Amino acid sequence: MVRKATKAWIIWDSATKTVAVVDGTPALDLSAETAVGFAEKLNKREREVQRLKESACPHKGNGADPPRKP
Repeated sequence: MVRKATKAWIIWDSATKTVAVVDGTPALDLSAETAVGFAEKLNKREREVQRLKESACPHKGNGADPPRKP
């Protein structure tokens, strides 16, 4: 989530309820363009993580039972 704080922008991490960290740097005091770019980068990373989780556990979410051990 991108928010305007005083005269600059921050990116708020809703999951951790703190300021987001991008490449090891807190996402504070940003221009609007930089904030949007960082937010897009973080959202892309989150989608990739979600896709990897889904591919690692293909039985989840499709109504099928998980594979059984023999």
